[in-house]
Amino acid sequence: MFTVTFFHRNAGSSIIAPQAIKLMLGDQAQVFCFDCRKLFTQHLEAHQIDIAVFEDPVEELFEQVRSKYPESRIILISDQPFLELNSQLNHPISHSVDHIIGHIGNQEYVSVILRVTLLRMLTGKIFENKDFWRNEPRTARKSISDSDLKHEMCAYIENFFSKLKLSTPTIRSLRSVGEELVMNAIYDAPLSIAKKGRDYQLTERTNRMLLDKKDAAKVICCFDGRFAAICVEDPFGGLTRENFFKYVHKITRKDEGNAIIDQKTVGAGLGIYKILHLSHSLICSVHPGKKTQSLALIDTSTPVRDVSKLPRTIQFYLSAP
Repeated sequence: MFTVTFFHRNAGSSIIAPQAIKLMLGDQAQVFCFDCRKLFTQHLEAHQIDIAVFEDPVEELFEQVRSKYPESRIILISDQPFLELNSQLNHPISHSVDHIIGHIGNQEYVSVILRVTLLRMLTGKIFENKDFWRNEPRTARKSISDSDLKHEMCAYIENFFSKLKLSTPTIRSLRSVGEELVMNAIYDAPLSIAKKGRDYQLTERTNRMLLDKKDAAKVICCFDGRFAAICVEDPFGGLTRENFFKYVHKITRKDEGNAIIDQKTVGAGLGIYKILHLSHSLICSVHPGKKTQSLALIDTSTPVRDVSKLPRTIQFYLSAP
C-alpha cells in the first residue's frame, strides 16, 4: 500500500487539517502526520515514504526524503507569494518538489487540487480539466489550426467570458492567457516531437503557421461562478518537465525573467512567463507523443492587480508512454 507522509504546521495554523488528508484517501493509502521535525526524521529512517506533503519549504527535509527514497514524490502546499518562494531555497523549486499547490485563501480550492493530485499520483493517471470542477461549469469549445485566426479565437474567448459578466480586467487576463496557450500549441508543440507525415518548421510568431486539421489545438473555456479556466490541448504531447520547469525557474529569478521579455525569445518561454503572471494555477499534463493539455485557472474573486502577489499552483504530470 502507498504511504503518504504529511509534515504540517502546528494545530491552528495548518493549511490543511491532517484528518482531511486521511478522509481524501480513505483506504487507498496509509497516511502519517507530523508537526515535529524530529518525529518526521525518525519516521523517515524507519518507514517507506512514497509521497511526502509539506506545508512549508523545508529544503533540508526535501533533501532527506529524496536521498533515502529517490522515487518518492513531494508536494508543497504554499501560502507564500510566488516570487518569494524560491528565495528560501538553495536549489530550483523543480529540484526540490514535484508539485506546488498555492493556497490563495480558498480552502475548497486547496482541498480539491490536493485530493486530485494525491489520487493521480496513486493511480498513475494525469490531471484532466474535468477533474477540477465539482459542479458542471459553463463551458465553450473551439478548435484552431491557423495562426491567422488567432484574433478570432481571442474574440471568442472574450465574448464567452463577457456574457458571464466577469470584470473587464479579468476578461483581458483570460484573453491574454488564452492567446499564449494557443500560440504555444500552434507554434511550439508541432516542433516538439517528430510524427509521420507532419513536417512543421520553426518560424517566428509574426509568420503564419498553418496546421493540418487533425493537428488543431482545442480550446476549452470554463466558469463555475468563481473560477475561470482556459484549457488548451494539442495532439503532439512533446512538452517535457525539464523545459516546463526551466521557464518556471526563470520566472522566480527576476533578472532571468526580465531577460525572457527583453529578448522577445521565440518559443514557449515568454508564454509560460505571461501565463503564470496572470493566473493562479498552471497545470500541464502530457501523454508523450499523443497529447499535451495545459490548464490555467483564475480566481475571479481576486482583483487582477493583486494576482502577482499571490501563491501559485504549478504542476506537471507525465503519463506512461
